[in-house]
Amino acid sequence: MSLSDRSKLFLTRIYFRLLTFFSPSFAARKALNLFCTPRRIRRKIDSSIIKNAETISFLLDEMNIRGYRWNHPSDKKVLIIHGFESTATNFEGMVLPLIQKGYEVLAFDAPGHANSDGRTLSLLTYIRMLQ
Repeated sequence: MSLSDRSKLFLTRIYFRLLTFFSPSFAARKALNLFCTPRRIRRKIDSSIIKNAETISFLLDEMNIRGYRWNHPSDKKVLIIHGFESTATNFEGMVLPLIQKGYEVLAFDAPGHANSDGRTLSLLTYIRMLQ
C-alpha cells in the first residue's frame, strides 16, 4: 500500500471515529454510502472485440444501464457480469470463444460503474439490474 493510500485510510478512520462520537447513526449512513460507492474507473477501449460490439442500454430506476451485445440473435445466450469496481470490458477475452461456440453474449456495466449512470451500487440494485 502506497504512502498516499495509507494516509487516506488513516484520515478516513479518524473521520469516522469523530463522526461516531458525535452521531453514530449519521456515521453509519456515511459508512454505508462509502461502502456502496465504487471508484469510477474509465478505461480506454483499444480492443476490436469491444469496438465491434453492439452497444445497448436500458433504464433502471431512472439510471441508464449501458452494455454490449455480440452475435445477436442466437438461441444460446450468456450474460457476463462483473464485480465491484470492475467493468464489462474486463471480460473481453471471454467474448470471442463464446461467439465461436454460437452464443449471444451480453455484458453490462453495473450502476455506478464505467459507462452506466448512478453513483452507488447495492446487492439489491444489482439483482434488479440482472433481472
